[in-house]
Amino acid sequence: MAAVSERNAAVIQVTRDSIDVLRADFEQTQRDLLKAEDATKIVEQELRRRFAEAGQENQNLAARIEDMRPLFGQLEAVIEDIRHSIIHVDPALAELARVDAVIQEEIARFYGQTVERDDLLAERLDEIRRYLDTLVRDLRQVVEQRFERVNSRVDGLIDTDRELGYRLSLVEMRLDELRDIDLKLRRELWHLHEASARRRLDQVQAEVDAVNEARRAVEQELVTERPEAGDRRERTGGLS
Repeated sequence: MAAVSERNAAVIQVTRDSIDVLRADFEQTQRDLLKAEDATKIVEQELRRRFAEAGQENQNLAARIEDMRPLFGQLEAVIEDIRHSIIHVDPALAELARVDAVIQEEIARFYGQTVERDDLLAERLDEIRRYLDTLVRDLRQVVEQRFERVNSRVDGLIDTDRELGYRLSLVEMRLDELRDIDLKLRRELWHLHEASARRRLDQVQAEVDAVNEARRAVEQELVTERPEAGDRRERTGGLS
């Protein structure tokens, strides 16, 4: 019973250590989740800032283009005036027209690239936002599942601890009963030893009494034999 009690105590200690380890793992998981949420917020803030900067750049570029459009009109009017004033310079005008067309194409291409870049940035931001939302949702699901597993395991360990405590209390009660039984057996054994010793003492006392009686009988016989021996000596002396 002592070995069973020690083994149950060791199992209870191991169970408590496991509960402490699970609690430490759960606290570490909560800290990791908080760090992940902080990192997600930082990334979202950075993306918002970059998106705002890109929007501001697009607005500035659009404002510059709008500011340049009247200049283009003025340039076209000046070109028309120059064309009318120097109509005899056809090669130069053709070259200027070609240059103007190239400039218009560059402006249109730059404007198209700007709009396309803005759309790409918006799509990229949406993809990153969806990815972050999916990542946070998956992380929360994993943490919740792990938390549920930890809770179920802790509940099982608590039930095991409670059952072991109940068994230990039963073992302690049984040990107390065995101690009481052992004490009673010891008392009975001492009573038996005492009764046996008294019985032997009575036997020895009876033997001593018998020896004393025999010794007194022998002494009495010796006392009675001595006068008879004296008489026999006197009789023997008279005959001689």
